[in-house]
Amino acid sequence: MGVFPRVGLVDNFSKALLSDTLQYYRPNLSGMLFRYEKQKIFQQLWIDWNSKQSETQREQFLVGLSGNIKFGDFFFGHEAVLWHNALPKNADENTHLQDNAAVTARLGMDLSPKVKLDSLTISGGGLFSFDRDRGIGTWQKPKGVLLEGYAAYKAFYIYNVLYFGDSQKIALGDSFYSEEQYNRLDIGWAPFRNRRLSAKLAMSFHFTPGAVSNQQTLYLRYNIGAEHKLRASWIK
Repeated sequence: MGVFPRVGLVDNFSKALLSDTLQYYRPNLSGMLFRYEKQKIFQQLWIDWNSKQSETQREQFLVGLSGNIKFGDFFFGHEAVLWHNALPKNADENTHLQDNAAVTARLGMDLSPKVKLDSLTISGGGLFSFDRDRGIGTWQKPKGVLLEGYAAYKAFYIYNVLYFGDSQKIALGDSFYSEEQYNRLDIGWAPFRNRRLSAKLAMSFHFTPGAVSNQQTLYLRYNIGAEHKLRASWIK
């Protein structure tokens, strides 16, 4: 409870639900987090208060749920977010309360023990979102398919996600998912990761119908006073 960093806790969410830019302009959560973790089961629930209601400012909060269950070489993963965009005090008639939620569910396979790579996983599933402006009252319910693959060898990794389906409207998700077809390819190098210091250089390519975009990112993170290693999910 309190204010705590996203890294190692909620930074491995699907970018369709939570854009990777959040870790730059909103690196901390302000709220509560509960985690249950065993060898084959992982479940997590948290709430993040974004703003307090005032005469001009809306009350906003975000709730997140995620989990992973392993059975043999297979795993089932799920993620969900609910963003509540309430009204400011003395709101006028043109300002409406907004509800926005999104869910992913996927089934995958961990092929790491069967190959000469450090890690190899593939998965497929669905992306569903729900958006309502209470002034209008109608729910929008777009849906689509997500296909993902991740491979790593020593300090190098490659990650690819393909989406096709309806145009999504997810409040804090990556805006590329508003396209009906989208592919993201990440190629990265993480030269060192230890208890204190971690570094990563990555290139991301975004493919949409008729357009290609790219970005480059450099992470250098020093963990002050921590006694545990950063979770492997930080790589993705």
